[in-house]
Amino acid sequence: MKDWAFKNSTFLKLGDGESFTGTLQSAKPVTSRFDREKEVMQYQFELEDGSEKLWENGSTRVCEELSDLIGEILKITRRGEGNETKYEISSP
Repeated sequence: MKDWAFKNSTFLKLGDGESFTGTLQSAKPVTSRFDREKEVMQYQFELEDGSEKLWENGSTRVCEELSDLIGEILKITRRGEGNETKYEISSP
């Protein structure tokens, strides 16, 4: 069921230790779906299977890291939970 949910969702959601690989297509600021008074970055990725997914993240560190990587193939891995979450961004 988890594979079906991933395949049919517009958005990427990662649990602790999960990763995805894709080409960063674009990035833009949007209003957070969870806190209407907060702005987050919405990144659009083309995954290895050709599907397109959106990933929203409010981290300024992640934004700085991704700012010059549009068009690049990236692997993003989530480490941690809640306020302790960190994302590892690398070239596969």
